[in-house]
Amino acid sequence: MATYWTKDAVERLRTLYPDRSITIEEIADGLGKTVRAITSKAREIGVNRFHNTKDHFWTEEENMILTDLYPDSTLSVRQIAERLNRPFHSTKMHAARLGLRRIGRYSPPREIVERMATCLACRKKFVIKKFSSAEAYKYCCRKCHYDDARGIDDETTFSSETPEVAYWAGFLMADGCVTESTVILTLSSKDEGHIESFRSFIGCSNPIHQYKKRMASGISVRSARMASDLGRWGVVPRKTYVGAIPNDIPAHLLHHYIRGLIDGDGGVHIRSYTQGKYSGIRWSVELCGNDAIITRVYEILSELGIRASKFPSKRSKVSDHITYSVCVTKKADVRRLVEWLGYGKDDPSLPRKTETARAILSVDPAAIRH
Repeated sequence: MATYWTKDAVERLRTLYPDRSITIEEIADGLGKTVRAITSKAREIGVNRFHNTKDHFWTEEENMILTDLYPDSTLSVRQIAERLNRPFHSTKMHAARLGLRRIGRYSPPREIVERMATCLACRKKFVIKKFSSAEAYKYCCRKCHYDDARGIDDETTFSSETPEVAYWAGFLMADGCVTESTVILTLSSKDEGHIESFRSFIGCSNPIHQYKKRMASGISVRSARMASDLGRWGVVPRKTYVGAIPNDIPAHLLHHYIRGLIDGDGGVHIRSYTQGKYSGIRWSVELCGNDAIITRVYEILSELGIRASKFPSKRSKVSDHITYSVCVTKKADVRRLVEWLGYGKDDPSLPRKTETARAILSVDPAAIRH
């Protein structure tokens, strides 16, 4: 068979290929090509056998045939698909959309029943039509489902300016995720207690989800008002790339906000080291984020007289985004910073980092040499 595709052959392929009344084998014989050559060339010129035709949609006649044949376990799904001249997966998915099931030895037919149910959100009675073996619907409409998914009574938590609000706004800036109508917080399983603290702070009744494969825990809250209020604190969608610390955060709340950032995307460390015949203990406070956030934190530390270093720490292979870090390593500056952040007080903070910070604060300033 000829391997070269003429312009005339390509045009005939464009016309014939989308027509499902003609098989690919017939097209191949008519053009003097192999079936593989036909499918490859169709893929190359962007011709689709189903999506470019009006009869891509299932007709009433096809639906009736599928409804009659699909429950019959003596016919395979592939045989039914061939009879309908449809792909195997398309036939199987359309049967699922129609609610059809294969009836065989292990799948007896189920009776469709009508019954009354009570909406969990508005408490109204409504009628459901469902298979008797399936779980009843919980909500009478989509609005009730969304309203109940919020799980909170007061959506104005982040409208005020308090130390707790500033801390959690900073923490969400580091480790949260915000869309136009949803606030999500996911942490490592070892910090699940901190998610519980956040849930108590916002007065949320939504459950904490466990992600065993990721060894993580998380909670989500549906509230457009809360998401909008968090925007005033710089917590916006795609904050990893475009987030920035607002310049109008009150001075008496700034250290709470920075403490939230460090609890989420930073660290307070006490590490031992050995270099040749020398050994000792190093302290450090670190924070990573985008250029705007790290630059702003660096400026704040400079205003406090705390010496810090800023440097790029990671480049994303996917988006080419650069993550920056700011680090304080001088022991006297580390202690001053930890004290300014308020780790020694009873303000909200991540327990494991608070423990390290208080170990640093327990050291007498006069005993610090470096």
